[in-house]
Amino acid sequence: LFYCSTPIDFWWCMQAVTMVGSGGLSRSESEYIVDGCVNDCRMDGRTREQTRSYTIEFGESSASTEKAPLPLVNGSARLVSVAGETDILCSVKAELVHPALDSPTMGLLEIHVESHRNNRNDELESLLSSLILSRWDGHEQLCIVPKIYVWKVSVDLMIISADGGSALDLCACLIDAALANTSLPKIDVLPGESTARPALQLQSDPRKSQQFPKGSLPSIVTVAVMKNETGRIALVVDATTEEEACAFAMVHFAIDRSDQAPVIVSLAKTGRGALPVTVMQSVTSLAVHTTMSLRRAFRRDDECLLGHALAITT
Repeated sequence: LFYCSTPIDFWWCMQAVTMVGSGGLSRSESEYIVDGCVNDCRMDGRTREQTRSYTIEFGESSASTEKAPLPLVNGSARLVSVAGETDILCSVKAELVHPALDSPTMGLLEIHVESHRNNRNDELESLLSSLILSRWDGHEQLCIVPKIYVWKVSVDLMIISADGGSALDLCACLIDAALANTSLPKIDVLPGESTARPALQLQSDPRKSQQFPKGSLPSIVTVAVMKNETGRIALVVDATTEEEACAFAMVHFAIDRSDQAPVIVSLAKTGRGALPVTVMQSVTSLAVHTTMSLRRAFRRDDECLLGHALAITT
């Protein structure tokens, strides 16, 4: 709210308001960022198709909590960018619940996202659920006793800082890493009386725990679409916060993680502008190319894995 005592003060206040563009950037700053992306020279020195380096920290194994980011849960992982502007923590907790009446053999997998201020991020949570959970096929493997007991697995994401942007892609990558290092206690079902529910015996030995049935969780690649004053379009992956503010459209691809050729299983579009149909083929090709590059990076870093951290560098 501006207080203007004279018409001249009012004029200067209106000029200041109109100079600010999306995300708090001035018009000249937005044009500078977009023109740099169009000319394949981003502010941090990357090309349009280049991603940044991240480190994922997790425990030694699914049956051991040694050096895990959160040792008192079933699984955990932490993603930190090399530059330090992004820090996301993921915890996985499992509990026994009664299944729904319409799905007596289906377990539950839920995703919750919060920021460091304990504010729930509904938009990010909705995108993750629609792009990831809608394609997950491991519900029946979470069943203990049909119609009586199933596992309910809660994936809680705490975004400590995400000033670097691309929070959706990083959260999806972190969820996959946390679930890959999640263990569920082994439960033996003991026969009970005919009128009673069967008794459950929990194995206390962590070495007898079972790996979480991760199934086919897709990865997410987001392509930011920008356009400068002359109408030239730039497509950018792993966008920063400033680049996201300059983009008129963000296209989120959920891509199958199998070792075969990448398959797009679902997509979503956010942003304030309509996406031209003529650009869609280029956007899709860039998403598939980025997925292949990330797969090679995962394989390379997994072979030279040291300690309990995975460094992702393309």
